[in-house]
Amino acid sequence: MSKESKLHWYSISGLTDIPHISFSLFDLWIATLVINILSLAMPITLMQVYDRIITYNAKETLFWLVSGCITAILLETLIRLIRSYTGNWLAARFGHLASDAMIKKILCGRIDKLEAIGAAEHLDRLNAVGILRSFYSGQLFQAILDVPFIIIFIYAFWYLSPPLAQITIAAGSLFVLLVLIIKLRFKSIRRQQLDAENQKFERMIEFLERIHTIKSMNLEEQILRKFENIQDRVGSKLISYNFYESLPTNLGAAFSQLLLFSIIWVGADAVIQGTLTIGALTACTMLSGRVMQPLQNFCSFLMKIADVQLAISKIDSLKELPVDIHLHHPPFPRDISGQVILENVTFAYDGQDPLLREIDLRINPGETIMLLSTPGAGITTLLQLIRGALLPNQGRVLIDEYDLSNFNLSNLKGVIEYSPSKGVLFKGTVLENITLFHPDLEIVAMDAAALLGIDKFIGELPKGYETKLESQSNNLFPKGIIQRIALARCLVYRPRILLFDRTDHYMDIESFVYLRSLLSKLKNQCTMVLATRNPALFSLANRILTIKDQKLQEGKWNTDLY
Repeated sequence: MSKESKLHWYSISGLTDIPHISFSLFDLWIATLVINILSLAMPITLMQVYDRIITYNAKETLFWLVSGCITAILLETLIRLIRSYTGNWLAARFGHLASDAMIKKILCGRIDKLEAIGAAEHLDRLNAVGILRSFYSGQLFQAILDVPFIIIFIYAFWYLSPPLAQITIAAGSLFVLLVLIIKLRFKSIRRQQLDAENQKFERMIEFLERIHTIKSMNLEEQILRKFENIQDRVGSKLISYNFYESLPTNLGAAFSQLLLFSIIWVGADAVIQGTLTIGALTACTMLSGRVMQPLQNFCSFLMKIADVQLAISKIDSLKELPVDIHLHHPPFPRDISGQVILENVTFAYDGQDPLLREIDLRINPGETIMLLSTPGAGITTLLQLIRGALLPNQGRVLIDEYDLSNFNLSNLKGVIEYSPSKGVLFKGTVLENITLFHPDLEIVAMDAAALLGIDKFIGELPKGYETKLESQSNNLFPKGIIQRIALARCLVYRPRILLFDRTDHYMDIESFVYLRSLLSKLKNQCTMVLATRNPALFSLANRILTIKDQKLQEGKWNTDLY
């Protein structure tokens, strides 16, 4: 991972790992110091007006005093705007780097581990970055910078009236203590509320993925009832969360009013006794607000930090995700002959018995291999091992004697191509679906489409190759056409090794004819590994291999594998 994307895995202290952010944090502290010093201008001005200006009728002094106070207020406002802009820049920088690092981690992650995690959980982790970004850019994060400067206002309080300062310290301490007690309960409630939200999104994704099955089986009523039950749980948790989240604000308002009333009560008695001036009492009432406001923000921060801690824990869990693409490794060589070697390869998914055990295989350049197995015996896993999407628990996978584990496998496009059993269409034009959004491959893509007979179908579309496809196109297009488009994607890169994972499974007769014709033309031109159960393709193979009892055996096709 590059230095620029190093985030110490998103801990709050890791914020300083973002380039140039340490200088920006220093600037924020300086700005906050100046803001808090300038904020003393109004209490001092009021105290002077009540105690000196009115008493001595000093109009000229009043003009200069008010002018200075207005200047201080304007300067304070300007610095606050600058501080806000700096905070927003920090948050945007954090969000950019954190999101990039997360997506990079996911894209480099082991496919079996990624598939074991639900889509809702991945989205929740990405949303956690948004929570942190909004926290760093929000007024709450900037407001907590004011907390250490409460000492300045307490000192001013103590200078004017020690008894009033003691009242303020006692009220502030009691307020913070109550919020700390509330926070213990709040974190648990917030976790429950987020879990309920995640369950709701998981069910929504599940419903959308299976919408055709739901409608075909007339399950709308049952699904609606199920979703209503989930929504009831979410609603009850949300009520508790909102109640506890608003407590610091409501308690803070109550404590501010009680503190102000106490200062006026005690301060008025001191004025009557002559131990405190009216101007000093006025200044103290303003200073009470200057003390309580940062404390309120700090207590809101204590509640919000529960969200931040949960967000950090979600993002931090990504660091446990094993990777099979190491970006710091050298890129895989492009100039290969197409030889495939598996040496003593064993693979098992976590917590399961080995699916493949001690596999030894050598495929010569240009050779065509047919793979057969009973369902679930590990053909797809073997193909994923050959293309580097999975790494073996034991043994080595070599392409032209290059060990895949020693290279950055993010650039295997055009070296090894994999054709799945069920192709998918992406949002974009038909041509972009074939080129995978590489405009420089458009001519080759059209040739590949013609080779597979897709051009006839595309010619009947409203805008031909420029016809826009949406996610629902996967359900509207014939399965055979989708398979041919997915196959054409592989051809545009002119790979040296082609892996077919039951590519013919969803093909109609016409599509299968084009597939067999293509395979005949590619025979001896590139290395091919065909996983299929269709006997019509067996004659293309130089060798037929079977997977049985976790082992790879060379032999002829037999009926128990069909």
